[in-house]
Amino acid sequence: SAEVTATPDKVVETPDDTPPATPTGLTADFTGPDLYLSWAPVDRAVRYRVRISDANGVRRERHVSGSSYTYTLADNRADGSPAQPSLTVQVWAQTQEGVYSTTPATITAINPPPTQPTAVAESSLTQIRWRITSDLPPDFRQVKVTVGTYTVSVPAASGVINLRDAGIDDGAQADLSFVIIDVFGQESDPYETNVQGHSVS
Repeated sequence: SAEVTATPDKVVETPDDTPPATPTGLTADFTGPDLYLSWAPVDRAVRYRVRISDANGVRRERHVSGSSYTYTLADNRADGSPAQPSLTVQVWAQTQEGVYSTTPATITAINPPPTQPTAVAESSLTQIRWRITSDLPPDFRQVKVTVGTYTVSVPAASGVINLRDAGIDDGAQADLSFVIIDVFGQESDPYETNVQGHSVS
């Protein structure tokens, strides 16, 4: 009689097309020029889809394997000039089977404008020397100094203004205004002070 060989049943794994959970704990740190994002890992997720948008639509979409992503100032500028200080972020988890979370985690990240600075100014015979005495923001770009109708922007925390350039007569009072501008073009409230121009005898 013929032998009958029993073959074990093959176990066929059916793909799990159940959507993964929506990521939780999405946080955004946008206090400097770069936007730092992080979220809690999702069970069964092998990667995450990160979408960065502004008021005009999607700027960038990336897939990342970890539970964090940095959207740099260079990315921001590359995705449309000028760089945007207000961004909406959406994050979906994705399983090995390619199934995404049904709904994304969403957060709006807003870079704060610079705070009002403090400054000191003193005049010599022909110049006004000035210096910002408060801390500069991490996304500092320049200081806009206004003396009367004369304005100059300087990418530093101190500088010198020629009284003649500013149209300040010898012995006249010079009214100064200092505004901090960040890399997004956002301006602080002005800090105002004045100095007395020295008379040349």
